[in-house]
Amino acid sequence: SGAATAAPTAAATSVEEWLEGMSLGAYAPTLLEEGWDSMDLIATLTEADLRSLGVKGGHARKMMLYRPKA
Repeated sequence: SGAATAAPTAAATSVEEWLEGMSLGAYAPTLLEEGWDSMDLIATLTEADLRSLGVKGGHARKMMLYRPKA
């Protein structure tokens, strides 16, 4: 299966760790400030949520691809 490609982010236990696993750690302060501070919440993120936070298109798609499943 495709489990190997998700490995860096699938085991993440914090928002910061999840973002760092995708080399997108720069977004951590924004997400945390806006209340997206747990992996349970991250699992409910939509691409529209990310875009409203100022996340660039390609980065938003990457986050959606590797977000935990709700």
